Amino acid sequence: GNEGDLEFGDFCAHFAVDPTVRIIAGYVESIRDGNKFRAAALSAARAGKAVALIKVGASEVGGRAVQSHTGALAGSDAVYRAAFEQLGVIRAQSIEDLIDILKVLSTFPAARRVNAKVKVAILSHSGGAGVLMADACAREGLDVAPPSAALVEKLKKRLPAYASFQNPIDMTANVIFDPELMAGTVREVVQSGEYDAVMLCVNLIWRQGSALAEQLAKLADLSGGLVGVAWIAGKPEPLAHLNRSGIPVFSDPVRCVKAIAARLRWEAKRDEVVADVVPDTSGRGTDASIGDLTRFMAQQGLLHKYGIAMAPCILATSLDEAQSAAAAGSL
Repeated sequence: GNEGDLEFGDFCAHFAVDPTVRIIAGYVESIRDGNKFRAAALSAARAGKAVALIKVGASEVGGRAVQSHTGALAGSDAVYRAAFEQLGVIRAQSIEDLIDILKVLSTFPAARRVNAKVKVAILSHSGGAGVLMADACAREGLDVAPPSAALVEKLKKRLPAYASFQNPIDMTANVIFDPELMAGTVREVVQSGEYDAVMLCVNLIWRQGSALAEQLAKLADLSGGLVGVAWIAGKPEPLAHLNRSGIPVFSDPVRCVKAIAARLRWEAKRDEVVADVVPDTSGRGTDASIGDLTRFMAQQGLLHKYGIAMAPCILATSLDEAQSAAAAGSL
């Protein structure tokens, strides 16, 4: 608990090579050994295992509470954000957020390649719900791109002429009475291969709830894309049936978008992490031409190599050199 002996990095390293573990999740107040954690996170990425963490102590008051709780120093949150971004670590903001993310990670365990600009499709039988999800996608940096002309033609054969065939796709309220039509439309979009994830928003639907869940459950057998369902005020059994079938279902559209987005961002980052393009800022293994890292100019060269901006400066060894540099505008 208080990491008096083993710490999170030790457990992360162990689970990264444990064949029975697919996902690593945790609550972290402080990472005491950065190099150990970095090595463990890279090991997990190479094994195709996502690491999802709640890192607390981001605020000043939270940092004080962490120190009084376990004696740990929470550290600069900006440093943690940068490190997690480099290593592809998923950061959850709450217990609910972490559970949502784990739901998507566990139902679609295998990592897949995604588009450079992550593309998602939104389908609903309510225009307002589609707009709500589209706004959430924009905040999460997802591309809500319109479907191709070929896909639109296929959808027109299924849906009424007055449906909206842009993205979000408004299937209209008619599909409420035909669960097979609703699920079939989602299947058409998934199988098109145009999107990295497809999200369906369902409002209420009690009378046809079991039938709809039965049809949507069949989407779990499709390969090539994530599928998420936001079902507002649904009855417990249809929602449980979907979860059991391997289709993650959420009670709120925004939660659905955030969880899917976290998974997609991890997939987009994973190849980069596996290639180990994260620079080794310890100085080991750097270009020998940089020179002795105990010297200022060599340190400056190392920072420049990794794109870290510095204020203009020169090394003057005498007063005359300093005055000449100042007069020449070198500083």
